[in-house]
Amino acid sequence: MGSFAIEKADQEVLPYDSIGGPTYITAQTLIQQVSYALSDKLFTYSPETFDLDTAVKQWANTGEKNANGYKTSVQPMQTRQGAGTIALGYIFSQDFDLKKRHIPQTIIASSATLQYLRSSLEQLTLLYSVANPFVAHVSAVDYRGGSDGHLVTDYHTALRLSEELGLGLVATASTHESQHMALFSTLLAKFLPTLHIYDGIKIGRENTRVIDVFSQSHLNSLVKSIYKTLEGTTTQKHLDVEGKLLGLLQAFNDELGTDYKPFEYHGHAEATSILVTFGTVESSLTAQIADALAQSDVKVGVVNVRIYRPFVEEEFLKVLPASAQTIGILGQVPSELDVQEEGVHSPLYEDNEKVTALLGNDSSIPSAVASHENILRRIDVPESWGTLEEETTEEENAKLPSDITPTSLVPFDKAEEEAPAQLDNWQSIAKSLVFREAYDTKAVLRPDLATKTYTIHVSANKRLTPESYERNIFHIEFDLGDSGLTYDIGEALGIHAENDPEQIEEFIKFYGLDPNAIVPVPSREDEAVFEVRTVYQALLYNIDLFGKPPKRFYEALAEYATDEKEKAKLQRLGGEEGTAEVKKRAEIDFLTYADILYEFPSARPSFTDLVRIVNPMKRREYSIASCQKVTPTSVALMIVVVDWIDSQGRKRWGQASRYLSKLQPGTAVTASVKPSVMKLPPSSTQPLIMAGLGTGLAPFRAFVQHRALEKAQGKEIGSVLLYMGSRHQREEYCYGEEWEAYQAAGVITLLGRAFSRDQPHKVYIQDRMRETLPEITQAYTREKGAFYLCGPTWPVPDVTAVLEEAIAAEAKANGKKVDTKRRD
Repeated sequence: MGSFAIEKADQEVLPYDSIGGPTYITAQTLIQQVSYALSDKLFTYSPETFDLDTAVKQWANTGEKNANGYKTSVQPMQTRQGAGTIALGYIFSQDFDLKKRHIPQTIIASSATLQYLRSSLEQLTLLYSVANPFVAHVSAVDYRGGSDGHLVTDYHTALRLSEELGLGLVATASTHESQHMALFSTLLAKFLPTLHIYDGIKIGRENTRVIDVFSQSHLNSLVKSIYKTLEGTTTQKHLDVEGKLLGLLQAFNDELGTDYKPFEYHGHAEATSILVTFGTVESSLTAQIADALAQSDVKVGVVNVRIYRPFVEEEFLKVLPASAQTIGILGQVPSELDVQEEGVHSPLYEDNEKVTALLGNDSSIPSAVASHENILRRIDVPESWGTLEEETTEEENAKLPSDITPTSLVPFDKAEEEAPAQLDNWQSIAKSLVFREAYDTKAVLRPDLATKTYTIHVSANKRLTPESYERNIFHIEFDLGDSGLTYDIGEALGIHAENDPEQIEEFIKFYGLDPNAIVPVPSREDEAVFEVRTVYQALLYNIDLFGKPPKRFYEALAEYATDEKEKAKLQRLGGEEGTAEVKKRAEIDFLTYADILYEFPSARPSFTDLVRIVNPMKRREYSIASCQKVTPTSVALMIVVVDWIDSQGRKRWGQASRYLSKLQPGTAVTASVKPSVMKLPPSSTQPLIMAGLGTGLAPFRAFVQHRALEKAQGKEIGSVLLYMGSRHQREEYCYGEEWEAYQAAGVITLLGRAFSRDQPHKVYIQDRMRETLPEITQAYTREKGAFYLCGPTWPVPDVTAVLEEAIAAEAKANGKKVDTKRRD
């Protein structure tokens, strides 16, 4: 008998170098081993009781080296809104070692974390061509609260997220293959960001004897060999993502001697009823049941979905028996209530509905009507039902439903009925304005917006950087007047910007619109209520005509194209094959809705249809740079005008920042307030440690104003450490005189200024912080201070590393051992 190691049920972690060969081990540990061995950095989101990262943390603490020859950095994180931004900041940091660009960055998390990672994953997909390979190993577990709170499996979140963001999604069916699938998912991440999901309640946590566990050295050699095989395939780089997936899977199977498929069939060779499943326990149990029933000649089969995304339709059709009559889907929906809703389906159902629609034209699949006799309750049918009434004509008979298919999947209309908008004349609208009571007419400021809005007026607009400087950073103040707008420290002001009038007028002329035509559009809140505006107003305030169009816009626009070439191109862009080009159009060419309409002149939706398929304008939120207790009748912002040159040499601007930069005093602006989690600590004696880059200083101006007010009122205040970073002192020392005045007045205790390009060697904000580590240690650890960081995400790991040093230094001085990686 061969030797083998045992992982104890009390969560004692196996030594890293002992994993290999026959071993008693959990799926979670195998997945952590692959993650640690092949990653540059691990970001883990694990509640204490889930133990998703116990092993990798211990291996990192003992200094175990990964397959790349150095210790993998393991960074435990808290699950909350904005999760994933630190990982993005690390990947796209200006100081990132480009020699590591080919090494995967990995997240270990539960499915409960995915909703918080969404925004970061969406950004990553847009920039993936210049990012590290990225893989997330996800335990399909969540906690359901209530009087009988318990753990539940959750595959739905991962399925929906992978579908909407275009992520890869690979499922593990058992402990025995968990290491293989973790490895395959990491390899797939070379082509697209990938989620690897497994059961986190049972399979992930139970010890099982696995015969052929790979050691780290074996994993490394497998990766090199598989990549070498792919590089030797000359056609690989010209394939679409589905082709690359199949090529990778073939190379993977050849190297490991396995026979994994995107879809795996179990059951009778001539099955008439097929069940499609996704998930660890679901796939394992249904496969065993189908194989057992097949031995008794019961004609049922199961298709286990191993690779949900990319969904290779040809591979799915390949595994279906030609005898299939009925296909059922075993998939999750968000809640128990959704089970009762006929229109709510699992993403797995929606994909199979599309694919099985292809089967409707296959004469080899007979009608499933006969099988209904075994499913539906038999009833007596009146004889009169068997004959048509005499007056029924053949033409009327032809109007019978035509959407019956040879499968059991019944088509349903996913589109919600919308009350049609219409262009109207001013006379009919005038009636509703004159006779308000009769027409129940109400005058509302921006009725299209769900948030409460206020009208405020520009009182000052001052550029903070020199006119000759390339970056336009400006300070803008608004007079609140009698608007009733109130705000708190750390909150953001939502600006409901307007499109550029010149561009709007140009588009109206191109599209042949009457700018004064009236558009009554049903309210989003109540279809019985109509919002009234002119075409010009709708384009100016409501329609995001100069925003980035999603892929679905191309698909929708194709329906209106009268030129066949334009129609074909729009259909291609709106389909799966157009994903890469649409991404390039959005992120490199920066094409807008208007650009697309100019490009395809034969596609001319009516204006009311245009309102429907173009996204509405969203508010732009800016951190407030003032304290209302200090300036009760005004609110201030600090903003940089976003501008760039696109691939065609055209200068482009951020819509909201350009709009605000051009406003003159007295101009009315529509605004709203967004609450923030960034609050002052409860006690005025608690120190503030603030690090702001560029316009990230804005909220800290409000913080300092508030502390200055408290000091003026005779209150004792804690120390204030302010660190700022920008390129040049002469051009970007924004609010410099204010900071120095507050320092002279004893409000700011320490002012750390980092101007990265004012000396031969670059000096960053973390360098200034490290120079004053004793002060940070005193304020943060001994006096229980609060730390704030605002601005770009790239310096986050370096800045937080300084805090870790402060915590570690204080712990060492007191003879304590602490986990400096755990974040609040």
